[in-house]
Amino acid sequence: MTTSNPAGTRSDFEPYTDEALLDPWPGYRELLGAGPAVWLPQYEKFALMRYAAVRARAGDWKSFQCGYGVMMNDQMSQLVRGNTLCSDGAEHDALRGVIVRPLTSKALRPLREDIATDADAVVDRLVEQGSFDAVSELKQHLPGIVSKAIGLPEKRRDRMLVWPSRCSTASGR
Repeated sequence: MTTSNPAGTRSDFEPYTDEALLDPWPGYRELLGAGPAVWLPQYEKFALMRYAAVRARAGDWKSFQCGYGVMMNDQMSQLVRGNTLCSDGAEHDALRGVIVRPLTSKALRPLREDIATDADAVVDRLVEQGSFDAVSELKQHLPGIVSKAIGLPEKRRDRMLVWPSRCSTASGR
């Protein structure tokens, strides 16, 4: 594993502090100004903040492999290995091919009313609560929408909820 940036561009920006989460823009500007690839030593990862750098990475999976995981810690990376985000080459293409077409704007149009109704109900319930943890409250809804959009039979949709539960546990939520 590479533990430093050969170009020497690095940042100690901590994107997960309360301050950064409430106002991330100063940190983002710092990373943008530092270069196309900025080494974050605390995570042993590069931050790619510029479109051209992200596009180049996306087009060169052999040099920039994601199959080992792209999350900020090994536990999270292990949980998501094998999904579309954490796969490379033919495996990635096969996984992406399953979900791309049903998630286009045109394909989602017939689900718009259902999605809006569900979103309104969730927002109303959460506003009534007064406070909530967005990850734990919202993690149950997106997988259901995606599974419906890609045509997963309703009796199997509950399996989509295993992944968000694992992720929130691994992230300490």
